[in-house]
Amino acid sequence: MIDSRSLQIAILLWGSVLEATASVCMFFNRNYEKNKRKWMICMQSSTAIFLAADSVALVCSGMAGTAGYVIVKISNLIVYMCVIAVLLFFHEYLFEYLKDRKTVNYDIRRKIVYALCIAEFILVIVSQFTDLYYYVDSRNFYNRGSMYWLSTLIPAVGMLIDFFVIIQYRKMIGPRLSLAMCLYILMPLVAALVQLFFHRVHYVDFSIEAAMFFMLFASIEEQNIKMRRLLEENIKKEEQLEISTTLNRCISELVEIGDIHESIYNLLEIVNGYFNGDRSYTFDIDYDKNVINNTDEYFVEGITSQIDNLQNIPISVISEWMVNFKQNKPYYVSSLNQEKGTESYDVLDAQDIDRLLAVPLIKDDVVIGFLGVDNPRKHCDDATLLSSIQYFITETVYMKKQQENLEYLSYRDVLTGMYNRNKYMDVLDEYKERKINDAGVAFFDLNGLKVINDKKGHKAGDTYICLAAGTFIKKFPENAYRIGGDEFVIIMPDVNEAVFEREVNKLHEEMQKKGVSISMGYLWRKSVDDVVDMLNEADRLMYEAKKLYYQSNKA
Repeated sequence: MIDSRSLQIAILLWGSVLEATASVCMFFNRNYEKNKRKWMICMQSSTAIFLAADSVALVCSGMAGTAGYVIVKISNLIVYMCVIAVLLFFHEYLFEYLKDRKTVNYDIRRKIVYALCIAEFILVIVSQFTDLYYYVDSRNFYNRGSMYWLSTLIPAVGMLIDFFVIIQYRKMIGPRLSLAMCLYILMPLVAALVQLFFHRVHYVDFSIEAAMFFMLFASIEEQNIKMRRLLEENIKKEEQLEISTTLNRCISELVEIGDIHESIYNLLEIVNGYFNGDRSYTFDIDYDKNVINNTDEYFVEGITSQIDNLQNIPISVISEWMVNFKQNKPYYVSSLNQEKGTESYDVLDAQDIDRLLAVPLIKDDVVIGFLGVDNPRKHCDDATLLSSIQYFITETVYMKKQQENLEYLSYRDVLTGMYNRNKYMDVLDEYKERKINDAGVAFFDLNGLKVINDKKGHKAGDTYICLAAGTFIKKFPENAYRIGGDEFVIIMPDVNEAVFEREVNKLHEEMQKKGVSISMGYLWRKSVDDVVDMLNEADRLMYEAKKLYYQSNKA
């Protein structure tokens, strides 16, 4: 039979695990408002640590030796600190619901809460050197100190301040969440009073654990209610109900599928079905190159894929569309004749598009792309669904871009845009796993870079490097790597020896034409067991060439 102590430890540990899990889930819940989510995560994490620390203290109570004393002492310190943290985080979480309301003013109460937390923090620290709040006896058991009641009173005052704020502004917060917040305060307070007289059971811990879950569920429900209200505002008749249903399906696809392209593909399929169109798609706008690119598409049977044909399209083709997009308005083509005299006419005509509906994808007030449907046969001029989706798909597209940027930066040299040492090492690892044939490698080192840096400055040196890098990118875009300040490498498998030597020598010639002096060493082998050995040999040949360069320049 499980004794009372073991049962309490089990409940505390389970509570800690559940709170930690809830914290992780909340972290990945991007639909929740950022600051509210942040403070909820902080509360959940603090509660998880608090419960875990108290369970450790229980487990180690009575453990003989110095280790037992230290563990019990530190565990209880963490418990007291987490109580302060939970109070502060709850206070900030509550403030998030009221900070934007002009009628709300409780600055003095906020300052009092912070003062109480600071006071509690100081007293907890003092307790580590005195018996003020608690002490650990010779048997390594936790015992209350003479002023233990103060450790309950101070947080209680702070939470009561928040309690009356909740009561005062309950209509602003919402009935369900207000109730949950009140329970979050009252349950631990009642438990603390009970524990003052019956301290063998961790009533406070259990009450905080339970209250935290009430808060979590109420917060999620509050967010769900908020989202449902936003949807309900757009629902008027049966058509709008269909919009709502379709929108939910679209959002689900974005949330549930891990692969972004698969998510967007499924969403586009749903969108296309709603409009009964030929093709639905997303476009990305590249302002650096002034082009648009088709990034994802869905098309029905009998319709030809267009994604490969719609790359690097001049942005001027959609200049008329952009007028609407910049105002966050849809663009509707009711008939192809509408586009006569514009650059878009030929592009649409080539795809047999007679009607079109598109909405902008906007991030931070910048149009980053658009979502469209070709030849819609239903809801032709109603962009409600697309406009509702655009926020969610924009966030997804933005996330995809961030991932692509991170991947690019991890493998690209910031200065030159060439593949960097990280990419170079990955390629070497790849070639270690398999044998390659007909491979050529080359090692290069810029001559005179130090002199340029010393005489003309590092900016001139960077220009010199970029001049060389441009030639590498032009001749060997996927096979050249900048592995150091002035060091470059080429690794090219599956290449004819004569072709490889010709291209390397052409590269050297182009460098000379541009005024870039470079030493190189290269070799080709029919069968390669160890690329590193080849590179070492190429490096040796390069240094011989570099030695000759400096000898000739001295002469």
